[in-house]
Amino acid sequence: MLKLGEKIRKIRVEKGFSQEYVAEKLGMTSPAFSNIERDKTHLTCDRIEEISKRLEIDPFELVKNEPVMIFKDCSQSGNIQTINNYPSNEERIGLLELKIKELEKQILN
Repeated sequence: MLKLGEKIRKIRVEKGFSQEYVAEKLGMTSPAFSNIERDKTHLTCDRIEEISKRLEIDPFELVKNEPVMIFKDCSQSGNIQTINNYPSNEERIGLLELKIKELEKQILN
């Protein structure tokens, strides 16, 4: 399961954006953005929204975690072990904060 910073880096690379480009768009230095990608910086809900805009993705894509199925010992015996990876408390809080903001915007419109 990718951490938030790893997801940001993966999406940035897939989009062909340099660290310098995204950092400049966010109004920060490249080393500061590098710290985000290395999960050395705690991200606020607002910062996640800003990064999402620059990466041209929905903020929920950054904070959501899909359960992952891991199959172990898949021989004819049928022994299958399923492990679900759920978001950390920090990621859940971020996701809930984003949802609250989205609902507040809908109420005001």
